[in-house]
Amino acid sequence: MKQLSLIFVFVACFSFTGKAQIDLDYWGLKFGLSLPSVQDNSGSELGLTTRVTYHFGAFKSFQINSFLSFKTELMYSEKGGRKRPPNIFIGIINPYEVRTRYVTLPLIAQASYDRLYMEVGIEPGVQVNVKVINDNAGFDTDMIAESWTNSFDLNAVFGIGVYDDISGFEANIRYLPSITKASNEINVVDDNGQVIGTERFGRNQVYQVSVSYRFGGQ
Repeated sequence: MKQLSLIFVFVACFSFTGKAQIDLDYWGLKFGLSLPSVQDNSGSELGLTTRVTYHFGAFKSFQINSFLSFKTELMYSEKGGRKRPPNIFIGIINPYEVRTRYVTLPLIAQASYDRLYMEVGIEPGVQVNVKVINDNAGFDTDMIAESWTNSFDLNAVFGIGVYDDISGFEANIRYLPSITKASNEINVVDDNGQVIGTERFGRNQVYQVSVSYRFGGQ
């Protein structure tokens, strides 16, 4: 929560001090499909394959000049993924799906040409809920999953998009690789069950396809 509070302060300061240099161009609403997964190359069993989910929220764009703009967003976004092999870390031996839900605050720089644009930025997020679906484990796996998933996630943002001034609609594709680990520190045990250390495993990875509607602007 401390990290997200600092981000909100930064955005508020930027908006206040930047009024003399930039004008509010437009604001809007967006909704789309997400393809999240948890990528892990450590040999652990915390990697999760892609599942289909959604995201939605609102945004404001500040025009810097005819070529560059700065956009802030407030989004609800689901991450996580699917798993079929057994997962020894949380005691599940059946196929299951992990749904991690975040409130995110993307901070995006956009470069536009005609009606096309490219964008890059960061997306900090705070986890608000974790749900394990179809696990048939017989115990509270939601509580266990919440204990080992990282409550703060920071993604890089890379995207392209196209917009139509007349209709106000915008289409966008993004790739969001996580900078932070998806898990908290988890005990690593040997064959005798003795704890030999701790480790963090996996990183969230998300592909997004969005449709937005702009209010105002040119």
